[in-house]
Amino acid sequence: MSRIYKPHRTLGLVSNDVPAILQTRGVEHFVTTCVGKSFNTYNCKKLALQFVSPIHDGDISCLAGHKDFLFSSLGNKVFSWIRGKLVRTYEGHSSDIRHLLPFGDHVISFGTDKRMLVHSIETGEVYADVWLQSCVTAVTHPATYLNKVLLGNKDGVLELWNVRTLKLIYQFKSFGSSVTVLTQSPGIDIMGVGLKSGEILLHNIKLDETVMKFYQDWGCVTFLSFRSDGVPHMVSGSIEGHLAVWDLELQELNNTIHHAHHSTIATAHYLASQPLLFTAGADNAIKIWVFDGPGGTARLLRERSGHRAPPSIVRFYGATAESILSAGHDRSVRMFSAIKDERSKELSQGSMESKSKKINVRVEELKLNPVVAMAAEEIREREWNNVITAHVGSRDVRAWSTARGSLSDKPLSPKLETIVVTAVTITVCGNIAIVGYNSGHLTAFNLQSGINRGLYGNIRSHKGKIVGVESDNINKYVISVGHDAYVKKRNKPKAPPTAPKAAPFFLTTTKELIPKFVVEEKVQDETEKMKSVRSEESEFQRVVMREENVGKILEYLNSLSPSVLDVELQSMAPLDGGSHEIVEKFLDFLTSAVKLRGNYDVLQAYINVFLKYNRQYLVDTPSLHEKLEHLKSSHADSWLELQQKIQECLCVTNFLKSATL
Repeated sequence: MSRIYKPHRTLGLVSNDVPAILQTRGVEHFVTTCVGKSFNTYNCKKLALQFVSPIHDGDISCLAGHKDFLFSSLGNKVFSWIRGKLVRTYEGHSSDIRHLLPFGDHVISFGTDKRMLVHSIETGEVYADVWLQSCVTAVTHPATYLNKVLLGNKDGVLELWNVRTLKLIYQFKSFGSSVTVLTQSPGIDIMGVGLKSGEILLHNIKLDETVMKFYQDWGCVTFLSFRSDGVPHMVSGSIEGHLAVWDLELQELNNTIHHAHHSTIATAHYLASQPLLFTAGADNAIKIWVFDGPGGTARLLRERSGHRAPPSIVRFYGATAESILSAGHDRSVRMFSAIKDERSKELSQGSMESKSKKINVRVEELKLNPVVAMAAEEIREREWNNVITAHVGSRDVRAWSTARGSLSDKPLSPKLETIVVTAVTITVCGNIAIVGYNSGHLTAFNLQSGINRGLYGNIRSHKGKIVGVESDNINKYVISVGHDAYVKKRNKPKAPPTAPKAAPFFLTTTKELIPKFVVEEKVQDETEKMKSVRSEESEFQRVVMREENVGKILEYLNSLSPSVLDVELQSMAPLDGGSHEIVEKFLDFLTSAVKLRGNYDVLQAYINVFLKYNRQYLVDTPSLHEKLEHLKSSHADSWLELQQKIQECLCVTNFLKSATL
């Protein structure tokens, strides 16, 4: 099948609430984050994206790393990968998997049904199958403890297991709160234990004694990590996005990083032998912090992030469509590169971090309201502002520069006070911003100077709210759409234009991409009117139904624009305005066209789109199943023949390359 209409990769997803993993190869550190149905791997030096995994069939539940392997779980299955390529699938669980622990030559998985399975990494065979007494909530391997794993559960109990003999060696007394984190400390026998209550323990598992105890005020501990560069510090993460740094020598809080992330800290890892901390959050951001401030305080060194809330507006930017502008419910405006991930950025709204700390509020509370309309032009990006946005409840339009990556401090303000912006556009020359308001007014602004150039029309362009505005590619007309159901076209170079006569939107038209009005002599009732409209047949339907020559049908289809053809293929089933006969006839055409052994790419695209839009009707109509089988058989024969020809060409090419002439 064609890959034209299949998803390639996601943009703007960096991390979620699944803990990320840190791996070291030589002297370089790499982190792998979960982004829903796939995972991303970044280097820590620049947080540059190294590769993206293939898309899983559903959302990944956990990740783990071991040597060159990376493991992911989905539902009741575990997958092993090497550099983004699937190596093996491990099965056996009857419930969803929540924790993974690679262990020597094995990978251990824990399900929500209290079941522990041990698989051979190399063969995929089940080495051990154990039913536990309680659901596992945290797991680790204590350093120097041969064949041992330490399990924490929701009852606050730790259990030490030998995975070779499959015996429970020791069960610790309950800590009184669910265990959320288990981390090996730099000291042998000493484990870092994080609890749901916010309590943090350093526990000697050899003596079953708590050595130190801390408490974070922000509730549940989500992660623990220990510095290994000679500074006796431990960091803890919280569900509120704050980080706490603890001095283990003085046994006290050293400092805090408030709002390190805007939601749960999913991961916090100190890099080996360096004063650097990697964090990943459920706010779709990953960050590197460096501890070089007074008293060992941290500052943000580098970051990769995307929208923290769903994007509300997405636009291609530039002639090459290599960049995408988006605005989200998180009150941010971002630019994403479809070519190089490092070029993606958030357009700055000023020094929000310092302002938020001074008045003790979240950064997003200082940002502009969510965007409701946006427009951009690339042509003048190096000279002046080239992006404009309208915001919820605001009378002002805000201007941005993609070259500077920032917001202008001068809003485009109308002369009227009690109106709200509802639609915006920029002329193709990049000079003029055209703004529509809920009052029906339509105003022009000079983008270079920000000067208001006045209103279009006789004071008000529409009687109601303007919902859309555009200008043409030669700067001659401005077209606006309002809630008064009229589309208005304005001649820009000439003095005040008059609106042409416009027809109400409810007049009956033919079912074509360029519709014609249906002229009816007299309609007796609504039933007859509907019959009259449905009897109209598009040119596409006439050609497919009446033309017997397959080549001529194909020639006609190839002459249509992609948008026209897309709409026609959507409208073939009876419920979509077509008929059973047109679907049946088009199936016959596809089968015959495939047998001609030509136009492979375009036919593949037609088949793909046709099946995509009409699959439900095809499945629900048994009389079409035989024709589908014929199409499938013809398609398979065609591909086999094409594959053989490709192979022959490759053989001849290889011979000519290697032969001595």
